[in-house]
Amino acid sequence: SAERREQLIMIARGLFAERGFDGTSVEEIAAHAEVSKPVVYEHFGGKEGLCAVVVDREVRALETAIQDALATPNASYREIVERGTLALLD
Repeated sequence: SAERREQLIMIARGLFAERGFDGTSVEEIAAHAEVSKPVVYEHFGGKEGLCAVVVDREVRALETAIQDALATPNASYREIVERGTLALLD
């Protein structure tokens, strides 16, 4: 389901941020989501596919934050950089 997929993405995002890609296993992601490993594989094909979705979302969030900052009238360079940085840290 879409809810399960979203749950897996958010759990993986947190684990990747905390432990890195190599330090995170499909087993851990599945355990945190209280599902079996095949559920993760069914949705994403594996850890690499799940990571690609997480990275894609992060890049899109960063792009949106920068575009919004650039579209803000009279935004200073510092404000633009701050918004981009905050998007990365969020």
